Amino acid sequence: MCDKVKTLFFDDRKSPVVFLKKHPVLITFVAVVLLSAVTFCEQNYISPGNMFFMLAGFVVISFAVSALLYAYYGVKNIYCLIFFLFSCAMSYLFLKYLYGAERKAGYIYIVGIVGLLSVFLYLTLRKKMTAERFVILLFIAGVLIRFMYVLYTSRYTRQHDVGNFDAFSGHAGYIHYIYENGHLPDFDVSTVDQFYHPPLHHIICALWWKMLASIGIADAYAQSSIQTLTLFYSSVSLILSYKIFRQFDLKGAALVAAFAVMAFHPTFIIFAGSINNDILSVTFMLLAVLYSIKWYKSRKFGDIMVIALAVGLGMMTKTSAYMVAFGIGLLFFVAMIKDKANFKKYLVQFICFAVVCVPLALWWNIKNSVLYDLPIAYVQRQGAGAQWQYVGDKSFVERVFDFSKLFEAPVFDQWTNRGGKVYNEYNPMISLLKTSVFGEYIHDYSYPSITFAANVLFWSNLVLAVLGAACLVYAAIKMIMRKEWDHSYLSLMITFVLMMMFYYTFCFAYPHHCTENIRYVSPVILLGTLFIGRTLTDLKDERTSPPVLAEEGEQGETVAPVAAKQPKWLTVCTYALCALVIIFCLSSSTMFLQIALA
Repeated sequence: MCDKVKTLFFDDRKSPVVFLKKHPVLITFVAVVLLSAVTFCEQNYISPGNMFFMLAGFVVISFAVSALLYAYYGVKNIYCLIFFLFSCAMSYLFLKYLYGAERKAGYIYIVGIVGLLSVFLYLTLRKKMTAERFVILLFIAGVLIRFMYVLYTSRYTRQHDVGNFDAFSGHAGYIHYIYENGHLPDFDVSTVDQFYHPPLHHIICALWWKMLASIGIADAYAQSSIQTLTLFYSSVSLILSYKIFRQFDLKGAALVAAFAVMAFHPTFIIFAGSINNDILSVTFMLLAVLYSIKWYKSRKFGDIMVIALAVGLGMMTKTSAYMVAFGIGLLFFVAMIKDKANFKKYLVQFICFAVVCVPLALWWNIKNSVLYDLPIAYVQRQGAGAQWQYVGDKSFVERVFDFSKLFEAPVFDQWTNRGGKVYNEYNPMISLLKTSVFGEYIHDYSYPSITFAANVLFWSNLVLAVLGAACLVYAAIKMIMRKEWDHSYLSLMITFVLMMMFYYTFCFAYPHHCTENIRYVSPVILLGTLFIGRTLTDLKDERTSPPVLAEEGEQGETVAPVAAKQPKWLTVCTYALCALVIIFCLSSSTMFLQIALA
C-alpha cells in the first residue's frame, strides 16, 4: 500500500519537492494569493468566513504531511492517522483563539515557525537534513516573516512616498488615477508628487484593484490587497537570490548562511509591505543580474532577451534600475572581445537587445522630455516643507568621515521630527546601515520593547556589511595578483562599486536625509552577501581540494587522491560566520515579532 501511494503521489515526476524546485515562482504566487485571499493582507480583515477557509487549508496541509510521512518516510499508518487528527484538532483550537486575538499576525508567524522547527528537528534527527532542504525551510520562513509584516502593516503604515488613495498625490494617488481614469497621466507629471515615476508598477496595481473590484471586493480591501503583489515580488527576489548564489557555486554552509541573510534581511521584509515601486524594480534588477551570468556562460539568444526585458521593465518601473546595466555591459564587451570569430552573432544579439530594452526603458522619460521639457533622468526635488530634513549645511568632510554619532546617539536616531530624535542623520554610510535594518519608521514612536533585539540586529548587520566589503577587496586583490579574471564575478564587483558611487552622488546632489536610504541601492545587500559566501566557498575549495596527480600504490595500481583536511582556522571562520548569521536572523525575527505583538 505504501509503495502504491508513493508511486501515485510522490514519484520523481510528481514529487512536490521536485515540482517546487522546477516551478518555485509559480508555487510562490499561488501560495501568496491564497494567503491574501483569506486575509486581504490586513490582520483586521480576517473574518469568520476567512477562518473557515484557513481551517480547510490546514486540513489539506495536515493530510499532505501525513501522506508524505507514510509514503516517503515509512511511518506506520496508525501514527500518520494520529498525526492528522491531532493536527486538525490543534488547527481548530488555534483558529478559534486567533479569531478573538488582536495581534493575529504574530501568532500566525509563531505557529508557522514552530511547524518549520519541527520539520527541521525531524530531518536532523533522521539524518536527512541537507543544504537544499535547509534552504527550502529558510525560504518558507522568509515568506512567513514577510507575510507577518504585511499583516500588521497597513497600506498607510511605514510607507515611502505613498500618500493617500483618496488624494491626488503620492504612489497611492498615482495608482488611483490610473484605476479611475483608465489611462496614464496626460499632464506635466512634475506638478504632482511621485507622478514622475515610470508607470509599470502603478499600472499593475491599478489592474489588480480593477480585477478585485469586478468581483465585488470593497475598495479598502482591494487597496490593502495590493500588498499581495509586493509580498510576491519580495518572495521572488529571494528565489532569484538563491539562483544567483548557485550560479557562483555557493554550497554547504556558505550557501545556507548567505540565503539565511537574504531570507531574514529587514530591507526585503519591509519591501514586502511597501506599496511603492521599489521592490518590483529590485526584482527586475536581480533577474537581469541572474540572466547576465547565465548568458555569459551560454551565449544563448533567449538569455539575452530575458536580460533586455528585465532591464527594460525594471527601468519602466523605476529609472534607477539602470545601475545594473554597467556590469552587464562589461560582460557583453568581454564576450565579444574574447570570441571575435563570432562577432556577427554578438552584433545581432546586441542589436536585438537594444531594440527590446531601450524603448521599454526610456519611452516614459522621452515622452515627458518631449511634451513637458523634463530632463531624461528627472527626479523631483524636496519642497519647502521638507527643509527640516536638509543636511546640506554639513561640510563634505563631516558627511563622509564623521562617524561620531554612531557611538553618541542611539542606533535608531534618523529623523528629528519623529519620536523625539536628537538629530538628522547626515552621514550617508551610517544612514545606509540604519535604513537597511529599520527603514525609516520601525522605531519612530512606540516600540521600546524591541530596543535590545534591534541593537543586536544593527551591529550584526554592520559586521556583515564590513565582511562583505572586505571580501570584495580580497577577491579584487586575488584576481590582480593571480591575473585570473572571473568576469561574471568581476561584473558584480563593478556593479557594487558603481552603486555605492551613485548612492553618494545622489546623497550630495539631493542633500536631504530621505535620499540616504538603502532602498535606492538595495541590491548591494545581495552582492555583499554573495561576496562573503563566495569567499568562504573559495577558501574551502582551495584548502581541501585533492592533489592534481593521483599516487601509485605498491603494486602500481592507481590510488585515489585523498582530500586535504580543512585547516582549523578555516573551520573556526566557518563556525564564526554561521554564529553571526544566526544572531542576525534571530534578532531580525525577534524584532519584527515584537512589533507584531506590541
